[in-house]
Amino acid sequence: MGVRLVRGSEITWRHLAATASIPFLFPSVSIDGRRYVDGGLLGALPVWAAEEMGAARVIAVQCLTGLPFRVLRSILPSRGVSPGLQVTFVVPSQPLGSIREALFWSRTNTERWIALGERDGEEALSSITM
Repeated sequence: MGVRLVRGSEITWRHLAATASIPFLFPSVSIDGRRYVDGGLLGALPVWAAEEMGAARVIAVQCLTGLPFRVLRSILPSRGVSPGLQVTFVVPSQPLGSIREALFWSRTNTERWIALGERDGEEALSSITM
């Protein structure tokens, strides 16, 4: 089953609703007879989409680094990108916390995540050449 990039005037409210559809929490959305859920569950980092839109260089922030996500990425097929695409990954240098911490908003966690992202982003920038 292929993945197709939907953009511009093709995007409807159903596409937006599907991005918030999480199994067991929010129902899937039917579009043209097919059921859709949040694509981030299985393909949270669609580098291929940036390439399809014409990018030659991508800075990708990989936040889902915990064991369940690493296992999923290793067993599920992924859509590859061409070898010529320059991809720089920004990966948290420290654990972000539990799933519960991600689901329930906390000012302390948010401030910690922003500060960590700034540090890790600056570190990644040092490896990019123009």
